[in-house]
Amino acid sequence: AEKCIRGAAQTLFAGNIRFGAGDLFLQFADVIAQFLHTERVQQGDGPIDAAFWAVEKITGIKLTCKEFRVSSASLGRDAIGEVTLEVEHEGHSYRGMGASTDSVEATILAILNSVNRIITEKSLRSANKVSPQDA
Repeated sequence: AEKCIRGAAQTLFAGNIRFGAGDLFLQFADVIAQFLHTERVQQGDGPIDAAFWAVEKITGIKLTCKEFRVSSASLGRDAIGEVTLEVEHEGHSYRGMGASTDSVEATILAILNSVNRIITEKSLRSANKVSPQDA
């Protein structure tokens, strides 16, 4: 299912997200982001690590995870997990949030939310630059 990322300009969308973990097969994340129609399958130490790598490879935006929190937004077997994270990119900190009944999917949505914030800020900065002819 396609998930829309909110809280920043909607540049990246999570399309089909597949991930797996366990002793019997490789841990991976297959993140299909509608960003230049790119799909990336990455391996990592787990599906969350692999998701970070996949998003970095798709967008070319290097991320350092500084904070990662998972909490329950509802109760019951089908509880919604909320992920809040803080990433650093080029010396600036960005927050991302995601929610899903699957904590790995919520993490991927939070990563994409933070990347959308980065893309939005970069666009605003470049739009506000004054060219030498305008000075």
